Amino acid sequence: MVHKRRSRRNYGYLSSSWFSESMSADLKSRKRWSPLYDAYLVDDKLQWYIKRNEVIAQTAVVTYPFVRMVEVPTYGPPELRFTDSLVSCDLEYPPDYKFKNPSAIETVCTVHSDLSTVPTSKFGCQRNSNGKQYYKIVFDMTMTIVDEVIKFELLYQGTSYGVVTTKFDEQ
Repeated sequence: MVHKRRSRRNYGYLSSSWFSESMSADLKSRKRWSPLYDAYLVDDKLQWYIKRNEVIAQTAVVTYPFVRMVEVPTYGPPELRFTDSLVSCDLEYPPDYKFKNPSAIETVCTVHSDLSTVPTSKFGCQRNSNGKQYYKIVFDMTMTIVDEVIKFELLYQGTSYGVVTTKFDEQ
């Protein structure tokens, strides 16, 4: 009889992190300037949302917060379609950056989110120190696991903007 269901892998997303002078030398060498964020970033940060051996209910719901900075275009609507990858790792202690152990990271599926139906007036327009106008868009991706089925839903300010489409990678 099964009493507890545990995750067999670590699951998460790739993101960028803010650069800090206190970072290790390997991270310092990977910093890049982002004119939109008006700051140095380090790419390929792994955000682990489900840890290996974590107890998971029959129905598990995990919410991933996302932040996107989108430049306000001179003409036409902004591009509000985004692509992210749900990744996994079998290691007991997964790396915090992909470059530290790239062979241990596998892409499970590609997640396509679309906020083009949200009126841009809801985002609020900001300006960075270079005078570039941008939208700072904060939204949530909810992943629901029921048995072996994964459903993604995009939430902006608590309102559902539909089920997110995914493409599972060939293993």
